[in-house]
Amino acid sequence: MMFAVYIGVASIALCLLLLWGLSKWSSRQAGQGPSVDIGQALRERLLARAEGRIDQAEFDRQQAALHASLLSAPASPRPATGKLVWAIPGGVLLLGMAVYFGFSGPGTVSAPDSMPATPSLSAGAGAPPANTKGGDLGTVVKRLADKMEADPKNGEGWLLLAKTYGELRRFAEADAAYEKAAALLPADATMLADWADTHVMAKDRKWDAAGRDIVKRALAVDPKHVKSLALAGSEAFDRADYKGAIAIWKRMKAAAQPDSMDSKLADANIAEAESMLSGKKPATPVLAGASGPVVAGVVTLSPKLRGQVSPSDTLFVAAKAPDGKGPPLAVWKYQGTDFPIEFRLDDSMAIIPGRTLSQHPEVIVTVRLSKTGSADLGKGDISGAPAKTKLGDTTMVLELNSINQ
Repeated sequence: MMFAVYIGVASIALCLLLLWGLSKWSSRQAGQGPSVDIGQALRERLLARAEGRIDQAEFDRQQAALHASLLSAPASPRPATGKLVWAIPGGVLLLGMAVYFGFSGPGTVSAPDSMPATPSLSAGAGAPPANTKGGDLGTVVKRLADKMEADPKNGEGWLLLAKTYGELRRFAEADAAYEKAAALLPADATMLADWADTHVMAKDRKWDAAGRDIVKRALAVDPKHVKSLALAGSEAFDRADYKGAIAIWKRMKAAAQPDSMDSKLADANIAEAESMLSGKKPATPVLAGASGPVVAGVVTLSPKLRGQVSPSDTLFVAAKAPDGKGPPLAVWKYQGTDFPIEFRLDDSMAIIPGRTLSQHPEVIVTVRLSKTGSADLGKGDISGAPAKTKLGDTTMVLELNSINQ
């Protein structure tokens, strides 16, 4: 559940880390850095894609060209040293895009800057992005892996390779690369949390002793690390230790910034765990400041799919801008299958400050029933057709009728 939300964050942040790391690596090897500010160049491209100024194909072409220029340097003759910089600009945008990933796939309106091109775990998992004029990410990872064969003591290189494998959804290889990076680099909570996240994905989203140990190591480094607390709570929840999960997620909420997406996710998960303890459904959260126009209605289930649902399934309803571009304007989450299920979307459910329902006269509403509670589209998830409606419509009827194979 929570770890899949955060994998969305890692997918975007990877692009920044990839080019930052490669520019640092290239400058150490050749004694001179790139002729342009690679990090700034990629940030501009990420924003252009998010705002719809360039489409996914053009973004891939420009990114591949940058990769190719950086990877032309010879292999390093000595192990790399130094400390990774983890602070990446644009955190609010990245958090918003994390949930956006979860609604990219069948049942989501396609848009130039949406993310269907990113391989999912269910449909085309593991397939690299399409070839572009400057090369593709599959070529990048092969060349980077070759560099690591020649420079196996380079901890930063292994970390970079792990994140590149993660972008390709090659989680088993990413897991192995993280293990090598962690053995060479100083303990860092973010690196360890990303490793735990990847390890669980490599194990078909199931926790094992190794995954639990990695999270414990992350929290030993930083007991207030938000992602590590989110993962630890998820692990406890999966063991049906709901009291333990609640306690951990309360720590997560205390560590998160007030009114941030992390804080809202902690609240939602606490409510879900409390409902499991009581045997009751969680009430629809009424967040402080909820006001203004709404979109509401009911979600129904196709009669032919009644045998395909479980009380542990999680329903996601999201509203997007009328052109289908950008991350959702609002997201609503509910656990249960007592259809028909009423839903309500308003400005309090925005995932990016300043990007709200009330800014648009019309919105597109999508619906999906997740088998894992994950924001990532998964095998067996049930979706419905997107529907466009006017702001203020409280009579929507959305039917879940399509199983993702």
